[in-house]
Amino acid sequence: MVLAVAVTLLFGVTTGTSVVGNQTALYAQAPADQIGTASGLFRTFSYTGSIASATITGMVFRTEVTDRGLHTIAVILVAGGAAVLLMTVLDRRLRTPATPNDVEKE
Repeated sequence: MVLAVAVTLLFGVTTGTSVVGNQTALYAQAPADQIGTASGLFRTFSYTGSIASATITGMVFRTEVTDRGLHTIAVILVAGGAAVLLMTVLDRRLRTPATPNDVEKE
């Protein structure tokens, strides 16, 4: 019982500090006139990730929890990560830093 509480506490503290850290970074990086939009997108994608995670877990472990199901989730995560990496590498807008004139045009 003590081990279960310790592990839960460890994961809780880790999750809590990463959420606060990400939110602080968002507020530090977003322009003042776009903080509301950036915060909304941050929360929207956080919730979307949670929903997707619960859906995938429910589909994979529908009848029983197995090693095969865990491997299936790993394949899904690797495929999703590869897709995001590919989109990032192929995005031409990320190759050059934005200038103040570029921000005004948008």
